[in-house]
Amino acid sequence: MERKTRIAIAAICIFLVAACGAFACTTILVGKDVSGTGCVIVGHNEDDGGRAMVEHGYVEARTWEAGYT
Repeated sequence: MERKTRIAIAAICIFLVAACGAFACTTILVGKDVSGTGCVIVGHNEDDGGRAMVEHGYVEARTWEAGYT
């Protein structure tokens, strides 16, 4: 595929993504055993309007390899 075609496709994709309103929310939960202060921390942002129901999931503790990103 030629370079001009790839640039045009990328520009169209960026335009379409920007034109659509994002309806994405984020919740972050930090347990007392891993926070620096020993407190439970909950952070949530609500990007869509109206009534919302937030569902939380549980992720087991892990040990990451050095240099993992």
